[in-house]
Amino acid sequence: MAARPDWDSAIIAAIGGGALMIYVSHARASAIEAERALRHGSTTDALERTLARLVLSSDQLDLVLLDREGRVLSVSKSALEKMGYDDGLVGKAFADYVPLPPDAWRDAFARTLQGEHVRHAEQEVQLPSGRHYYAWETRPWRDDDGEVCGVFVAGRDITSLVEARTAAAANQDRLLMALETGNAAVWEVDYKLRVINWHGDANPLFGGAFTFDQFDKNTTQFIHEDDREPLARYFVAIAEGAGGSIEHRVIRADGEVTWAESTARRVLGRSGGVRKLIVLSKDITERKRQEFAFIGAMHRAEEALKAKRALFGEAAFAEALDEAQVNVGEMHERLEALIAEMDARDVVLAETLVELRAAREAADSANVSKSQFLTSMSHELRTPLNAIIGYSEILREEAEADGRDTDIADIDRVLTAARQLLHLINEILDLSKIEAGRMDIAAAEFGIASLVKEAAATVRPAIEKNGNVLSLDVAPDVGSGVSDAFKLNQCLLNLLSNAAKFTRNGEIALRARRETGAAGDWIEISVQDSGIGMTEEQVAKLFNAFVQADVMTARRYGGTGLGLVITRRMMQLLGGEVVVSSAPGKGSVFTLRFPAVLAGQSAPARVDAHAAEGQGRARVVLLIDDEESARDLTARALSRLGFSVHTAITGEEGIALARALRPSLILLDINLPDVSGWDVLTVLSTGDAGDIPVIIHSVDDDRQRALASGAAEHLVKPADRDVLAAAVLRFALASKIPEPVAQPAISPHAKSA
Repeated sequence: MAARPDWDSAIIAAIGGGALMIYVSHARASAIEAERALRHGSTTDALERTLARLVLSSDQLDLVLLDREGRVLSVSKSALEKMGYDDGLVGKAFADYVPLPPDAWRDAFARTLQGEHVRHAEQEVQLPSGRHYYAWETRPWRDDDGEVCGVFVAGRDITSLVEARTAAAANQDRLLMALETGNAAVWEVDYKLRVINWHGDANPLFGGAFTFDQFDKNTTQFIHEDDREPLARYFVAIAEGAGGSIEHRVIRADGEVTWAESTARRVLGRSGGVRKLIVLSKDITERKRQEFAFIGAMHRAEEALKAKRALFGEAAFAEALDEAQVNVGEMHERLEALIAEMDARDVVLAETLVELRAAREAADSANVSKSQFLTSMSHELRTPLNAIIGYSEILREEAEADGRDTDIADIDRVLTAARQLLHLINEILDLSKIEAGRMDIAAAEFGIASLVKEAAATVRPAIEKNGNVLSLDVAPDVGSGVSDAFKLNQCLLNLLSNAAKFTRNGEIALRARRETGAAGDWIEISVQDSGIGMTEEQVAKLFNAFVQADVMTARRYGGTGLGLVITRRMMQLLGGEVVVSSAPGKGSVFTLRFPAVLAGQSAPARVDAHAAEGQGRARVVLLIDDEESARDLTARALSRLGFSVHTAITGEEGIALARALRPSLILLDINLPDVSGWDVLTVLSTGDAGDIPVIIHSVDDDRQRALASGAAEHLVKPADRDVLAAAVLRFALASKIPEPVAQPAISPHAKSA
C-alpha cells in the first residue's frame, strides 16, 4: 500500500518556491529600474555638460568659476575676449586680471565666500576696447554637503542699455526745455489705463494738471464756458480721424483770461480703437493780444473814417443850409477818387520797384563782372611780374657778386618799374576788395615804435633822394597796439611816399603819440612835410579815387590818386581816421588816428632770408604750381633756406607726390591746369596726408576761404620773399627736422620777391 502523503512538506515547499519566485521577480525589477536610472543619470549628466559648454561659449554672458583662493577654474570664451586674453586664465589668480573696480570686487568675493549672493545692477568697467557698463553678480558655489567651495561670477554688458537710457534722458530734457521755452505742454490721454501723462509743466499753461475723469466728462474748471462744447466736439472729431487745432480761452485762478492753442492726434490700438490722444497745448496769449490790438486799430480806423464823413457832411450842410440837401454820394465819390489815386500810386510804386530791382540786378551783375575781370587781370599781370621781379633779384645778386655796377643800375631800374606796376595793381585790387566788403582784418599785438621805425627805414632812401631830411619823434610811452600792423604799415608808407614825392630839399617829420581816455587808448602817427602844400579846394577832393590835387600836379609828380583813398578806407576798417591840414607853399600834415586795441588775427611775420639760410635742415617741401617761372623762383628761395624742394605741375601729380613723399610742407597754387587748387586742398585735408600743413601761394586772394578750407596760411603772389621764408619756416613740420632749428634772424628791411 502507498505511503501517506507528507502534506506539510509539500505546503512548505510550495510556499518556499513561491517566495523564491517573488524575490527573483523583485530583484529583476530592481535591476531593471537601477539600469534605467543609470541610463537617465548619464543622459542628464551629458545634457548638463552640453548646457555648460553652450553657456561658456556664449557671447552674451561673461562667466568665471573660482575656488576659495580666487583661482580660475573655468572661464567663458566671451569673458576672455572682453578682457583681451587669447590664452586661458585657468589656475591664475582672478584678482590680477579682473577689470572690475578692486574695492567692489574684494568686497563681493569676501561676502560670497560667506554664502551671500552679491549683485551690482550697473557699474562702469574699463576694458581694452574702452569704457563699458556691466551688470554683474557673484554666487556661492557649494559642494554636495552644502559647503561653499568657490565663487561663481556672471556679468553682462549693458553699455547699449545705459547709452539708450542716457540718450532717452537727454531727449526728454531737450523736449522739456523746448516746451518750457515755448510755454507749452504735451499731455497723453490713455484710454486703456484711464490716466493722463504730462510732459512739461501744466501750471503756466492751465494753472495745474487735470485728471482723466475731468477730461472725459468735460468738467475741467479752467475752460471758459463758451469754449467747453467746441472743445468736446474737437476731441470727438480727432478720435474719428480728423486733424487741425483749436484755440480756446483759459480762466486763471485770479480771474485772468489767457489763450491756448491745442493740437491733437489719435493713436489706434491693435483692435482699431482709439488707444491714446496726444495733445500739444501752447500759450498764444501774446499773439491773441496782438490780433485784438490789430482788430481794435481797424475799428478805430473805421470810426475815424465815419467821423471824417460826418464832418464832411456837416460842412455840406453848413453850405447848403438844408440837411436834406447833404450829398452823401459826393462824399463816396471823393472817397473812391482817393482810393483810385492810392491804387494808381501803388501801380507806379510797383513799377518803380521793378525798375529798381532790375537796376540792382544789373549793378550786381556788373560788380560780378568787375570782380571776375580784376581776378583774371590779377592773374595775368602778377604772373609775369612775379617772374620779372624774381629773376631781376637773382640777376642783381649775381651782378653784385661780380662787381658789375653798370648792370646793377640797369637791373634796379627794371626792379623799380616792376614794383611800381605791382604796387599799382595791388592798389586797384585793394580798392576793389574794400568796395566789395572783402577786405580782411588780421590783428595782432605789435610795437608802435617798431612799426614807425621800420616804415621810416623803408622810405628813407626815397626821402633822401630828393634832398630831404627825415626826423623821428616817438613818445617813450607809445607802447604797443593790437591792430592790423600790415595795413597800418601800408597806410604809413603811403603817407611817407607822398611826403617824399611832393617835397624837395625840405624836412619831413614823423611823430607817434599815445592818448589815454575814458573810451580807451588811441594812437596818433603824423607825417609833416614842408612841401608844396594844398588849397582847401584841393584837400576837399583829395580822397576821391583816381583824382589828384590838380592836373599839373598829376603830370609833374605822377601817380594814380589811389594811395590816399585806400589809406582812408583802410583806416576806417581799423576803426580810425585820416586827418589832413595843409596850406599852399607851407607843406601838409597827415595824421593817422586809430584805437590802440582791435581784436583780430596775427599779422604776417617776416624774416631775413639771407640770415635764415640753412634753416630748412633738408626738410622736404612739395611745390604744386603750373607756372614754370613761379616754380623756379620759389624752389630757388626755399633751396637757399636749406629745404629739399620737389615740384608738381598738376593737382593729380601733386596729390600722388604728397602721399609718396610725406613732405614737411606743401605750397599750393589755386589755378592748376587739371583741377582747382581748392579741390586739391580738400583731398589733402581729408586724406592720409591731412597732417601735412598746406600754404596757399596764389594770385587768388580769398584768404578767408583758404583758412576755412584747412590751409595753414595764405600768401598772395608775388609774395614778399622774407614773408614766404617766415611762413615756410614756421609751418614746416618740426617732426621732420633732424636737429633743432635756430631762431631765424628778424630783419626790419624786407626784400621783395
